[in-house]
Amino acid sequence: MARARRAAVRGASLAPGDARVQEALARAEFRSGDIDAAGEAYRRAALLDPRAEEAHLRLGSGFGVLTEGAPWRDGSYARLFARARSAWAEGDLDA
Repeated sequence: MARARRAAVRGASLAPGDARVQEALARAEFRSGDIDAAGEAYRRAALLDPRAEEAHLRLGSGFGVLTEGAPWRDGSYARLFARARSAWAEGDLDA
């Protein structure tokens, strides 16, 4: 996993203006457990290419900038969502 992340970071440094490379970086960051970095890379991809399908799908699934007032952030599911993110970050998917 660390090797894939290093390769994605290198790719992003070589082609910072390529939305597909940013999506690859986002996937690597997500799989390595860095949810915030994944969200940032998906946002960069969406800004670089408004048709970046994966980025928009992922942003619509909770990484989005416009999540204010969303139930998983501010409503009745906020505590559960925070617990799930923490479990993911710690690699404890049975939590």
